[in-house]
Amino acid sequence: MSKMSALTTQQASAMTSPYGPPVPETPLRTVWRSSDQIADHRKQIGVLVERTNRAYWQSAMSEAERCLDLKWWADLLEEWPVDSADKALTQWVLDNPNKRPNPGHIVQILKAAWAKHNAPVIQQWEEEQARARLAAIEAEKQAKRLEREALEREKQAREEAKRAESLRLERERRATLTLEERQAEDEQRRLYEGSLGAFLRTHRINLRRVDPPREF
Repeated sequence: MSKMSALTTQQASAMTSPYGPPVPETPLRTVWRSSDQIADHRKQIGVLVERTNRAYWQSAMSEAERCLDLKWWADLLEEWPVDSADKALTQWVLDNPNKRPNPGHIVQILKAAWAKHNAPVIQQWEEEQARARLAAIEAEKQAKRLEREALEREKQAREEAKRAESLRLERERRATLTLEERQAEDEQRRLYEGSLGAFLRTHRINLRRVDPPREF
């Protein structure tokens, strides 16, 4: 294949499929050409294709069919240099003397050569994509972690506010009681706590320790 300039970082970044194997930019895709230059390029491709077809047996075609066939070839090879297409067609004839090519065969040869020539840049692109994927995954994990922490803080704040409100209401309620009523409540609370403590001691229940379930 003809010598092709290496891909630039910008071209490598412009490759399709952000997470899949990169597809190299063709040499002429980003090159501006006039309509006359494009027409001349397509004409030269047609000449090469007809030369190649003459090396194989082919059924008779009408002029309209011939024009459509050449247009098909020109459309698919329009973004590749003429000399590269020439070498790819020659390579196909040498490797497949009994099998007539179609445009897909030649484009595969061109893409394989272009990718091989730019393998270092493509490898760099793939490594950058892998690092970007890992960074995106880590950022997503960090965002979820921060979200969980924020939800937990919000939950704790609600619980603290609820406890504070309960204490406020209790203070307000106690403030409305007479001294005798407060003393009676305190006495009932002491009796309840005392009886609860006796019950727990009697049944040897430790509220600070949770025993695992016994296996039978």
